[in-house]
Amino acid sequence: MLVVKSTSVENISNGSAVGVQGPRTFIDSWNFLGNFLGCKMEAELKHVRLVIFDLDGTLSDTLESIGKAVNDTMAHYGMNSHPLDAIRTFIGGGMMVLFKRAAPGVSEEMLRDMCKFYQNKVELYAREDRLYDGIEELLAGLHERNTKLAIVSNKPQVSMESCLRSLFRNRPEMREWFCAVYGLSDLSLAKPNPTFTRRVLEDEGICPEDAVYVGDSIVDVQTAQAAGLRCIGCAWGLGERADIEKADVVAETTSDLLRILLGDAGGPGL
Repeated sequence: MLVVKSTSVENISNGSAVGVQGPRTFIDSWNFLGNFLGCKMEAELKHVRLVIFDLDGTLSDTLESIGKAVNDTMAHYGMNSHPLDAIRTFIGGGMMVLFKRAAPGVSEEMLRDMCKFYQNKVELYAREDRLYDGIEELLAGLHERNTKLAIVSNKPQVSMESCLRSLFRNRPEMREWFCAVYGLSDLSLAKPNPTFTRRVLEDEGICPEDAVYVGDSIVDVQTAQAAGLRCIGCAWGLGERADIEKADVVAETTSDLLRILLGDAGGPGL
């Protein structure tokens, strides 16, 4: 795992990184090798032909809307609400996993009913969602470079289009930049099941070596691994830090992600 910060490549290129002047100890040698491999991977990622994104916590800040939808659902079924910090830990495995965590011990039938109610609520609140700072610039840069874009999310498929309309309300043409958008329509295919990720690769005729998955949770890391893709972990999202560090590369900010994929640290980022 390589942690990428906005100064990392600059320090390596000007000779100030540990080991650049010649490794003297085992630790120096290890750091030197890590820096070398990290720069090599970054160089490769700048030339990928397809970037597959997660949605919640990666492209968009959706914790508030998900939290409202979850607690509306809990209230509707006479259950206690949860604080946002707790709901953050429920997200990532799809609706059934979310409500198994939010309402442990309820029957499968009740969980399915709760998921149906939640779908309507999360679609209602999706209009409040927004892109993280720096993401619009990143997508525009990738589109200008003719890099294919896709989204594979565990968000309900029925909610995806309304969510994207809200996220791209200021630039609706951005929705057309995505060659594929997959939400969850079959609970058995929830990530980390790689079915939809592999389908994007197959439909676009792109091999795993020419693509990368970008996400913010252990589910995203596992999805990428199952599909044979490299993974960039997003430190600003909803996932736990220890899980994100299992990705091949960790971007601390959206500016870092922009630089990894486009070679430009521009934009305010997070």
